[in-house]
Amino acid sequence: MSPHWLSPALCLGILVNWQGTQASSKLDDGAGAEVGHEDARRLVLALLKADGYDTESPNVALIDVTDASFPELDNFEVYFKASTHVRFYMVERRTAELWEKILCEPVRGKEVEGIQKKLRRRYRLRAPDPSKAPCHPVRTDGKPD
Repeated sequence: MSPHWLSPALCLGILVNWQGTQASSKLDDGAGAEVGHEDARRLVLALLKADGYDTESPNVALIDVTDASFPELDNFEVYFKASTHVRFYMVERRTAELWEKILCEPVRGKEVEGIQKKLRRRYRLRAPDPSKAPCHPVRTDGKPD
């Protein structure tokens, strides 16, 4: 007969607690953590504001886009009513890295980097790997990549 302190309920509690610590340690290294869609959207809005755009204006539209080519990224298009100018952005959910989609370049700037730092800390995201771009630049010279 087992001692009363090794009851099935106690063993189950120990197992559940152990599994919880294993799950949180996986999040600590950023393996499964992702930034939420609304935070990704706020990152793009911060960039637009830093560039001097009034994001509350009806002349600026930030549109969520689904792109099957980039399922691991949140994709956005920005339209400016007064012109035919359009911008395309992507946010890597696992790193909070903001990319200019056409040029396939990471977006830099004080405001953006400050928000990225906060998001990486809050979600325990991994640091971006600068050698691994999630896209390929669109060539304008007509030559293949």
